Amino acid sequence: MSRWYVLIACALLAGCASYTPPEVRLVGLAPLESTLLEPRMRLDFSLLNTSRKALAIRGVDLALEINGVELARGVDGHGFELPAFGETRASVEVSASVFKLIQLLLTLPQAEDFSYELSGKLHLDAFPRSLPLRRAGSITREQLQGLAGGNGDRPGSLRLD
Repeated sequence: MSRWYVLIACALLAGCASYTPPEVRLVGLAPLESTLLEPRMRLDFSLLNTSRKALAIRGVDLALEINGVELARGVDGHGFELPAFGETRASVEVSASVFKLIQLLLTLPQAEDFSYELSGKLHLDAFPRSLPLRRAGSITREQLQGLAGGNGDRPGSLRLD
């Protein structure tokens, strides 16, 4: 009898281990109403599901690192569905550290390109309870300056799509 439990558990684990998490892509950042010590942004991203199973997403937890420093982090509990073999766009409001933002702005004159990493988790209604997300890329100095208002302008949006 106990052999059957072991076989069933192995079959379940093998099925879950082969699941491919959705691909995530950063598509934009936009400044939101903020306080002096807590800049806020809307982080826009897209998800690509290459699985034949739709995902009922309960929430998202995302962090944005630029040049290895976690610049912003946020969560969103608005659920949505990611269709099977489909793509959807979503947004998360994130808070940034003003000190890390100033540190990043001070490095603008020395660098032309900045590496970024978008990472986090999708929280699901079903098993598995969460799936990891990770995407790395680069942003140019001009894109970052426009987002931060570094050209003497008001902060603007950054579109990467």
